[in-house]
Amino acid sequence: MMYKVSEEDEKWNFTEGENWICLGIPYKSRNSWLHVLLPTQKFGLAALLKEFNSDLLKKCIIERNVKRIRVTLPVFQIENKVDFNDILKSFGLTQIFEGCGVKNIFNETHFVDKFMQLCNIDVNQYGTTASAATVATMQLASKTIREEEREFYADHPFAFFVTLVDNNIPDQVKSVLMMGIYN
Repeated sequence: MMYKVSEEDEKWNFTEGENWICLGIPYKSRNSWLHVLLPTQKFGLAALLKEFNSDLLKKCIIERNVKRIRVTLPVFQIENKVDFNDILKSFGLTQIFEGCGVKNIFNETHFVDKFMQLCNIDVNQYGTTASAATVATMQLASKTIREEEREFYADHPFAFFVTLVDNNIPDQVKSVLMMGIYN
């Protein structure tokens, strides 16, 4: 587990609903955010994911800066590889995989052999590295507890997602870059 206390100028995001809390941590550029959606019940992730939709996503990312928050998160690394060959073929994109495949780009005709996507996220005490290699640096801070501090203790399964935003504002999402579950 890693422990971090945010600084006032970092402007982390903290939102909460009836059965969840969500922490938004900006990457260094503030164009991307790591959000951790934690159910309030220890075994509540499955129920929370059943109700997850665009409305809940909007509630999670609405801009609500918190001055200071004590955060405890597990150190984790998740890698996922998706083979898109069958998916694209099911949509009718078959010629790119056949001998007549890709024309007008090369002197000779080429075809697509594999179409894959690899996603990777590594969260540790030094920061977060995503597949785009965007990094947020974290430094250990004092463990002094103040009354205005919030606490986010992720000691049970949670969902996470990385968003790309407009104008460095967390609730102006352009796209969700990746999502995952930590069990």
